[in-house]
Amino acid sequence: MSKSFLKRLAVMIVSGLIIGFGVYLAVMANVGADALTTFQQGLSRTLGLELALCNFLANAFFTLLIFIADRKALKLPDIIYPFIISSGIKLSGYIVLPVSSMFLRVVYFILALIIIGLGIGLGVNSKCGNNPYDGLVLLISKRVNKQFKHVRMLMDLTVLVIGIVLGGSFGIGTFVSMLSQGTIGQFFIEMLRKNRFLNKFTA
Repeated sequence: MSKSFLKRLAVMIVSGLIIGFGVYLAVMANVGADALTTFQQGLSRTLGLELALCNFLANAFFTLLIFIADRKALKLPDIIYPFIISSGIKLSGYIVLPVSSMFLRVVYFILALIIIGLGIGLGVNSKCGNNPYDGLVLLISKRVNKQFKHVRMLMDLTVLVIGIVLGGSFGIGTFVSMLSQGTIGQFFIEMLRKNRFLNKFTA
């Protein structure tokens, strides 16, 4: 196992933990989580399981879809990504304080959008693996030759509808996230792609 691979793997692990942290912040904000979290909450309520476990199950499902669509697009690190994100959600429960005021809930939500976008950008530019959901979005965007943000919005709408049917919570924040998360993710993907330090570190 090369030193370069270990560095890229480290960036991927950090990105997964960051995404997990962002997901937990979005849930704690309670103004309507992102579409994927709504889907996972729906699973949690339908199956009676913890959110972290349902996050893992959902990501395992998306990993399976990538494998079915293009086996070559799936890498070994992609398979462990769901464990990392779930761990990020679980660990966040020990450090994120609950808030009640609307102002702080909005702050949590905005931070969640930015943090998840940063995690997406790091994962894509780790050149090692992606979180399964965004990996599936990237695969589809390449197949149909459309921008990440456009495919992400369509995917978000699909999982949102399923999540609502399953009983997941949603609100104004859900729709704000659906309209903005793909754009924020693409911003960080492009920005980090030009970052000299990260490129040198993951080379």
